[in-house]
Amino acid sequence: MLKSSQNDVVVDSRRGRSPGAAPLQRRVLALVTALAVLLGVCVISTTPAAAQVGVDWTEATATAPNNWTSVAYGNGVFVAISSDGTDQVMTSFDGVTWSAQSAAMARPWTSVAFGNGLFVAVSTGGTNGLGAKGYGTDQVMTSPDGVTWTQRLAGDWNTWASVTFGNGMFVAVGDSAEAVTPVMTSSDGMNWTPRSTELNYWKSVTYGAGVFVAVAYGGTHQVMTSPDGITWTPQSASGAFGWFSVTYGNGTFVAVSFDGKVMTSPNGAAWTTRTAPSASVWYSVAYGNGLFLAVAADNFVMTSPDGITWTRPEAPRGAWATVTAGRGIFVVISYEEGKVMISGTLAPPTVPSAPVAMVATPGDGSASISYSVDTGGAPISKIQYRIGRGAWSDAAGTGSPITITGLSNYEQVGISVRAVNSEGVGAASTAIRVKPRVTGPSLTAANAMGSTRIRAVFTASDPIGGRWSYFRVYAYASGTTTVVSSRICAAAARVCEVRGLSASTNYDVTVRGFFTLSGSSRVLLTSESDRSSVRTND
Repeated sequence: MLKSSQNDVVVDSRRGRSPGAAPLQRRVLALVTALAVLLGVCVISTTPAAAQVGVDWTEATATAPNNWTSVAYGNGVFVAISSDGTDQVMTSFDGVTWSAQSAAMARPWTSVAFGNGLFVAVSTGGTNGLGAKGYGTDQVMTSPDGVTWTQRLAGDWNTWASVTFGNGMFVAVGDSAEAVTPVMTSSDGMNWTPRSTELNYWKSVTYGAGVFVAVAYGGTHQVMTSPDGITWTPQSASGAFGWFSVTYGNGTFVAVSFDGKVMTSPNGAAWTTRTAPSASVWYSVAYGNGLFLAVAADNFVMTSPDGITWTRPEAPRGAWATVTAGRGIFVVISYEEGKVMISGTLAPPTVPSAPVAMVATPGDGSASISYSVDTGGAPISKIQYRIGRGAWSDAAGTGSPITITGLSNYEQVGISVRAVNSEGVGAASTAIRVKPRVTGPSLTAANAMGSTRIRAVFTASDPIGGRWSYFRVYAYASGTTTVVSSRICAAAARVCEVRGLSASTNYDVTVRGFFTLSGSSRVLLTSESDRSSVRTND
């Protein structure tokens, strides 16, 4: 049975109500039912049955008919990515209503995963940050909420096809036989390390039972396993088929192929072929709600409680490309038609969890606090913070990071964060300590002014709670910490020359600013600006 709308049961978790009638109404209904039985009258309850997972389906619409390639669930939200389109990300709290989001950059995004409070997406192409083959490695982006994304560099170039998280590690695999690096890993999703193993058309990777497992749609070894994502062992698949997706659940790894095959394994090393209900183009498989569910590009869905015995229930037609599970439901998205369907009963929202993955970045009289928070399945209405044991204040905006101003430079404070949604106020994070500091000068240009001089141009904001005393420009021997020459410049200066250099020589130039805090006679040194490499004239 197909369902055109969500199940009608309303759950009010704030009042502790369960689906159906209120407690008093249930008691009255029970008495009426008992009386009716005595009188021989049939009473039919109006409370609708819960949606049967994998059988009953609700249809929805994506934000655009993009080539949606992957969907993941985490922090109370579903996040989908696409390989094309203007807005290449969309988010949803229930799988039905979706909001368009912007990616960190326009790339052919192929896979998204959630772990350690962070969404990580990988792509098949890049334009900057050249890798070993001379191709761009800006192929990764991360987000704490699926809304705000940050560009990251891959460990090396590849047509990265899949990413997963397990055992404290993000692992991505690529399907280009021309690449140097077939695997890359990251403990934080931001900094990636290339890993060596057999080059192949690796298409999907997952984690379970203490091991990473990847499958390929071609090559000699179509399976490989790793306990840590670093050292990999080639394994044999149950047959030479186009293995396209692998997942883990209920003590079993399950892989599906685009030529209608299924195989299972208890450990990722020994595989057994299973019979699929149809020879469909199986693109994606996921586990949730006690069920494996696979979707095909030629309209079909199949389900199995154990990965061994499969059935093909009736489902809406579509070029189904990706599936994930979360909050008691499966979410399935089509490749290019803008179609979405869900199955199961959506769990009621809860208050947000305590924010985690806290990072504090000091500023001039301020602090930027980034975090990750599970929304509880409802939109965050506000983010609050407190300093020490003080009162809670509302932050500007509801996303990560938040900026807290009005702090004193060089005085350490502890800052806690909590989130609020329609269900109430979430738990507070553990306090994170930060010491605001004056922002140092920023070097905007450094140019040779002849054979013995270099001119530095920089900016420097007035320090909060203090004043600049002077600046000093340094010329280092290239690639070293050896100062060749330096020069002091007045506090009002933003242009300064360093002299006494040698002709036709490379130097690293930086600027340091010295300032005095109000009411203090101490002269404090700021962090120096980034270095700029300059070569003097002949």
